[in-house]
Amino acid sequence: MEKSHHELYCAAAIANMEGCRKLPFPLTEAKETTRLPFLEDRVRTLEAAIQITQPPPDTEQSWTGLAFRIWRLRGRMQSRGMAMMLVDHPWPAQDDKSMLPNLSGISVQDIQKAIDSIRTFAPRTLWPKEGSVDEMLSFVLQKLCHIAGWRNNSLRTIPVTPVDMYICALKQSLLAEVSGPVGPMPFVPPPRPQPKKLSCGCCGCTCHKAPVHFGILRHGHGERSLSQGSKQKFSWLKKLLFWRKKEVDDIASTCSSGSSTAIVD
Repeated sequence: MEKSHHELYCAAAIANMEGCRKLPFPLTEAKETTRLPFLEDRVRTLEAAIQITQPPPDTEQSWTGLAFRIWRLRGRMQSRGMAMMLVDHPWPAQDDKSMLPNLSGISVQDIQKAIDSIRTFAPRTLWPKEGSVDEMLSFVLQKLCHIAGWRNNSLRTIPVTPVDMYICALKQSLLAEVSGPVGPMPFVPPPRPQPKKLSCGCCGCTCHKAPVHFGILRHGHGERSLSQGSKQKFSWLKKLLFWRKKEVDDIASTCSSGSSTAIVD
């Protein structure tokens, strides 16, 4: 376990980011889950999902180059609000371990049961039946980190010992009881307000208003001008003033009849 700590850290961090991006869990068996070429392929899939096109400084496959690409992925995801950094509990981890009666008695099956108790919408995976203890722990750790990422939790500390895996799984189960199977949603900043148009400083002008267009308005299949539309708009007022029109007509007719009357001697 001591010689492969960096492999476990890299594989677990990749699985956590795969869960944050809702990518399927890629493991089906416990053998060779931390091989460098396999982890390189998974990182390449994550880079395509986050649209990272910059090549790494070292193009050859190496654990140093893989670590750099993982750091870049985690930083890019957190800056874009794709996951929330899981805040540690107020009590230290040593207190959690002190409550367990037998630290060396935590088995792989205990960790699997703790992971199965987590409420999540992540697709369930059958536990492999074959594999050494180290291979099974690697599989269990990556599955735990994948479920945590699916619940929008970016793990601050990767658990690599059986006791830490067991405690982390139980904490995820307790968090799921409070926040539900989805988990806390990542923070999304509100959209920026639209800038207002600059004013020229004048008062009562129409330079910042929509221009008034004069022309032909299409109405159904026919056409009419704006002047005709304005006339029709005030037709109701003319109907109300019908009595004034009648009075004017009477006066006009009287004047015309008087002027046309001839005096006969």
